[in-house]
Amino acid sequence: MNAPNLLRGFNFLYFALLAMFIPFLPVYLSEQGLSPSQIGFIIGTGGFVTIIAQPLWGMISDKTKTIRKVLLALLLCSAVTGYFLFDSSSYAVLILFAMLLYFFLMPIDPLTESLNFRVSEAAGISYGSIRTYGALGYGVMALITGYVLGFFGSHGIALLFVAICLISFIVSWNMPDAPVTGKPVTLDSLKHFFGNKKTLMFLVLIFISSVPARYIYWSLYS
Repeated sequence: MNAPNLLRGFNFLYFALLAMFIPFLPVYLSEQGLSPSQIGFIIGTGGFVTIIAQPLWGMISDKTKTIRKVLLALLLCSAVTGYFLFDSSSYAVLILFAMLLYFFLMPIDPLTESLNFRVSEAAGISYGSIRTYGALGYGVMALITGYVLGFFGSHGIALLFVAICLISFIVSWNMPDAPVTGKPVTLDSLKHFFGNKKTLMFLVLIFISSVPARYIYWSLYS
């Protein structure tokens, strides 16, 4: 199978994982008996973890000059943490594994987008012809996860999450790598980036708006 088709499949599978994690995490936490404030704390701190994790794993990708191997490591870690997250009920344990899953799963997004752009450019095809499969995977898995949660409970989500992670790992294993090009991101450049007051204000505003939006979405549709 050629690189664009493999990447289309990977986009479908990765965004399927996001569909299981992002919209269903508040629902799962509520079923475990957590209060709205506890759920808000986990989701809110997850946003901070993501802000740190994404540039960190981007730096690791730049240093190692590979995207595919970093994706493989993140998928394996996501499979383990995702299983324990959706198979736990203790508040402290849920906080731990939710933060770990934010740390391992969310950084795959920008790495995947980098692959989408580079592969589509090299193959002479449109970026949208690859990225659309991500939206398709999100929609399909959001529907499937609802039925799995209803029929098999939270343990069913844990097993399904691991299965999708492992399939994603196999697909990623067979994808050609896209070497990192350009000037690597350094700690000094990150300090300069986060030292910009306008940048920090922008990130704070995104955080303030995104957390209530997620909670309102959960309140309306749970």
